[in-house]
Amino acid sequence: MHGFLCDCKNAGKGESLRETVFLNRADDTASCGTPAGIHYAAQFKNAGYLSGDYCSLHSVCASDGNLFYDWILSGASAGIGRIGVPGWLRDIPDVFYDYTATCQAGIGDNFHFYIFVHMERNDVCDYLYQFGKIQDPYGRDYADGRAIYDGLGNDGRGACGSNAADGCDLSGVQQPGTERHGCRRGERLMEERKVHMKIKNPILTGFHPDPSIIRVNDTYYIASSTFEWWPGVRIHASKDLVHWKLITYPLKEKRLLNMWGNPDSGGIWAPDLSYYGGKFYLVYTDVKVTDGAYKDCINYLVTAESIMGPWSNPVVLNTAGFDASLFHDDDGKKYLLNQYWDPRSFHHPFYGIMCTEYSEEEQRLVGEPWVIYKGTPDRFTEGPHIYKVNGYYYLFVAQGGTVYAHQERVARAESLHGTFMTQPGGPMLTTLDAPFHPIQKAGHGSLVRTKTGEWYFAHLMGRPLHHHTESVAEQRGWCPLGRETGIQKMIWDDDGWPRIVGGHKGMEEVEAPVDAIACEREEISGKDDFDKDGLSLHFQTLRIPLGEDTMSFSRPGHLRLYGRQSLASTFLQAHVARRWQSFTFDAETKMDYRPKNIQQSAGLSCYYNTKNWSCIQVTWNEIYGRVIDVVATDLGKTFSVYQENPILVPEDAGYIYLKVQVRGISYQYLYSFDGKIWQETAYRFDSARLSDEYIKAVYDAAFTGAFTGMFSVDGLGTALPADFDYFSYQELDMEVDGKYI
Repeated sequence: MHGFLCDCKNAGKGESLRETVFLNRADDTASCGTPAGIHYAAQFKNAGYLSGDYCSLHSVCASDGNLFYDWILSGASAGIGRIGVPGWLRDIPDVFYDYTATCQAGIGDNFHFYIFVHMERNDVCDYLYQFGKIQDPYGRDYADGRAIYDGLGNDGRGACGSNAADGCDLSGVQQPGTERHGCRRGERLMEERKVHMKIKNPILTGFHPDPSIIRVNDTYYIASSTFEWWPGVRIHASKDLVHWKLITYPLKEKRLLNMWGNPDSGGIWAPDLSYYGGKFYLVYTDVKVTDGAYKDCINYLVTAESIMGPWSNPVVLNTAGFDASLFHDDDGKKYLLNQYWDPRSFHHPFYGIMCTEYSEEEQRLVGEPWVIYKGTPDRFTEGPHIYKVNGYYYLFVAQGGTVYAHQERVARAESLHGTFMTQPGGPMLTTLDAPFHPIQKAGHGSLVRTKTGEWYFAHLMGRPLHHHTESVAEQRGWCPLGRETGIQKMIWDDDGWPRIVGGHKGMEEVEAPVDAIACEREEISGKDDFDKDGLSLHFQTLRIPLGEDTMSFSRPGHLRLYGRQSLASTFLQAHVARRWQSFTFDAETKMDYRPKNIQQSAGLSCYYNTKNWSCIQVTWNEIYGRVIDVVATDLGKTFSVYQENPILVPEDAGYIYLKVQVRGISYQYLYSFDGKIWQETAYRFDSARLSDEYIKAVYDAAFTGAFTGMFSVDGLGTALPADFDYFSYQELDMEVDGKYI
């Protein structure tokens, strides 16, 4: 990549300067005052006179492999002193801003400044494009745009002097602490950038909604909602935004979270993760009532010095609404934002976004809350996050409901008590108008900036399936995997508004950050032989942790589940499950189970919530003894596939093998008595019936996704155990039935 630097010696003082430098692309040489293919302009007021005899061109590389865009730097001070720096420069990361700070004044005989580029020819764009992505602030490939380089020379010369190597003052002398900003780093990054990494959406497959993303040093973290599944809040980590690894659940103690009796799709809504002053802050909502006019929800705050904990005792913040987040202002003050719930039957329940100051010293909210934003006529204003950029407070909110009308809106104000004006031109991100786009439901997310000044927006999304008889445009589809997490690159336009690169629909493939540190891909598929105490992080239970009287590893190499309440219970289920994270996979288990009563059953489940699930189970029949049946609950109504004619289990059978094959829009259970010869059951289930869309037709709250796992039920209260020798989850690379977009 080429940027251009003019080294100007013997600059006079007290005279006005307006000099234009041109590049002749053919021989990469510059002459001052002769037009050619690219126009360079540098303007300074009262900064001295520039003579063409003292100009020389240096080919330079950007520190992050990019050009910087769309700004003209105009000097506003005298020759000895500070050149005017636009506010946006202060928001570029250290590698650029530090450099600017040492290279912005003219002293003595050496005056060094930046050259700004206006491209007039498409072939020049192509010439530069081969070295890295070149886009303007609107996400368009350059055809007629402006760019600024940051002056780090790939020929070993820094921007502050022809012989500077890595960091320098105005005379080319190395400055302490600037070594990391030099051209060697630029060369290394450019070398790494020869193979462009791509972010493939979704980055978190399966049920991972409401992402809250931050960066701490060179590591990115995403917190996502878990609703009624325990432990609460999933944390993924990455160093490249491409490959993510599940690392922990902060809310894994009852002192932090107790969801005993919580309704379906209650529990943890939209956690907010932030980092300030060497400390992690996690705000989360525990929703106790989901249907009807009231939303009984409690907002909490916990903190930790490490993302792995330990986490502090929770501070109760308020119960005024959900989707709470914490904003850390420049002056150290902190403010809680939340959706403000209105229970009045004659009002829309989504009143707006409430803001309240939080005192860390007193560990409570202080002062009177106020409504900072009521949203647009699209309504359902929720998921607030505030970022302060270039003197503005930018409020990002979700709107339209977390369905196919979902969207992300942005408003801004000059103070938190000011009037927040909505970004003109419609939502920043939505797929409402794009039924054939592979990303659907795009909205509700948060913003992060890389070390080199790139911006990314993490958001929830869905990938619908369709039945063969349905119109993709009319019936937007069914998402059994739930709401997943995607990420888009974002830029700021001329008016200071955020724009999604590629347009408001977002893209399936997104350029990774230029400073990305390549990570290994986490293996989602796998087999757990239960050879160690404790569950894999991929497994969760419902509402509460399972104690040793419900789950244990007392039989070596087995997970033992003692029979508890049914799969319809919101209190105590002996049920261990993991997400569907692919449209095509096999899940399998090997179980030793000896029921003696019709109220005892254990097996393999596919589960959405207490009113929507299916299973293949071993149970007892008073005529046949031990049998296999397939049972399902559909919108609260339960039925048996085999009824009076169950599958008989041989008397000498020890272990029983159970499997589910998920194939897009349908899935089917199988069984085996030797693990080699498998028999299909007599019913093929509709995957759509484990989706938000299907359940929302009857119930207000449906926000999770399909799981598969192991369970044990004992209605007698004798806690009969079921022993599981292994659980295997294997994703398959095959055509997806029902996938049309």
